[in-house]
Amino acid sequence: MKKFVYKPRVHGNAFVQLPLQNGNRVHIWSEDLPQAEVVDISIHNHRYSFKSKILYAAIENLILDVHKVLPEPTQPIYYHLYKVDYNSKYGITPNVPKSTVLKISDEQFTYEITSSNIHHVNSTYNFQAGLFHQINPLDSLVVTLVNKYFILPTEIMAAICLCPANSIPDNNFDKIKSVNENIIWNVIDKVIRKLKLTCIEDLEKIIII
Repeated sequence: MKKFVYKPRVHGNAFVQLPLQNGNRVHIWSEDLPQAEVVDISIHNHRYSFKSKILYAAIENLILDVHKVLPEPTQPIYYHLYKVDYNSKYGITPNVPKSTVLKISDEQFTYEITSSNIHHVNSTYNFQAGLFHQINPLDSLVVTLVNKYFILPTEIMAAICLCPANSIPDNNFDKIKSVNENIIWNVIDKVIRKLKLTCIEDLEKIIII
């Protein structure tokens, strides 16, 4: 299993990212994973559109309208936008993902939930580049299969996340080294069993419609 081309990693929002050889990516939320980044940065956008198929359990996808504000004493929490940048701590080794660095904006922001959508097993949804959202897993184990398309270059659109204005995101979090590799592979093994697959390569055969 560990001969797999791409090494799995743990996102700061506490889910496993498993890149597949066909360009798709498996996302796994599991109660067996330790806490990732301490500060919540789960509100974010993407510089690409994607399709996501729910392979196990269900998720809630909150769509958010993010807008700039002038802080008022009556509102206890506002947010800073952080643009996602990539550092080179792993050098230029092929197929080794770089870590991310979050760079703060000067203004403060708030958001409103515009819709809440629950997606159940075997359903597929599309998400548009640039929109802000927040994913909430609705079970102790949730698995999705993601296909990215319409990827915008970073000079046109930056990936952005929101962080409470009174907090600082954890730029020391390491996607590769912050969680023990054996824990990650145990979670992946559990997914293979739950999906009744023979091996990890069977994930390559799943089609997103």
